[in-house]
Amino acid sequence: MQLRYQKLRPDALTPETAYGQALGLDLRTPEALTLPARGSGLIDTGLRIQIPEPPDSLKTDFQIGCFIWAKSGLSVKSNIEKGAGVVDPDYTGPLRIKLYNHGDQDVKFEAGDKIAQMVFMLCAKITDITETNLEHWQTERGSQGFGSSGR
Repeated sequence: MQLRYQKLRPDALTPETAYGQALGLDLRTPEALTLPARGSGLIDTGLRIQIPEPPDSLKTDFQIGCFIWAKSGLSVKSNIEKGAGVVDPDYTGPLRIKLYNHGDQDVKFEAGDKIAQMVFMLCAKITDITETNLEHWQTERGSQGFGSSGR
């Protein structure tokens, strides 16, 4: 599939994968910045994207969504996580990434550093939302929530 994008500023950087079979397209900051300890920041990538459409045979029931994920290295090494992360197919504005620094040290990014990654997924299109009585709908798990399957 093809991803079409537009640079909204001259220093914006092209999304790319680090390895041939990587699912995520890396997003980079076009300018240097510092995320304060226990703080956050909104980073403008300087890009806008056009999310691809699914093949014609799937368009009735599915659409493609773009999901922004943290970079695992940033998460593990620097306690950097991303905030909101769903880009709907009809969004046409600039791609901005909310990052949180959960660490006790400021984290400095240089222009061109990776900040997040985009992953594209096929998503069911929900077209019929119906209220109904679900009292008789049961599963083996039932209402057991967090931790119910073990740690």
